[in-house]
Amino acid sequence: MYKCALYICIRKVGEKYIVYPVPEQACQFSANLNEENVWYFSTCKSIFEFARGHVFKAYDNYEEALAAVTKVDPQCQEVYRPPMPPNA
Repeated sequence: MYKCALYICIRKVGEKYIVYPVPEQACQFSANLNEENVWYFSTCKSIFEFARGHVFKAYDNYEEALAAVTKVDPQCQEVYRPPMPPNA
């Protein structure tokens, strides 16, 4: 899908936003289903950089989760967003 190998997912689960690494196939699966409450980003950074940044955890809102991801990689590309905006 994109040249960089690592995909990061932000998924709304209940009232929290969980950030975790995923394979490209997960992004494609969500896109094919037009899945809601999930966002995917492509990054050229390593999984270790995100782990060292303590990115993989639950956040209270989408903005906090996104800020954690972009703090490690400001150049990451959003590759999927749900049809509805966050907190809708």
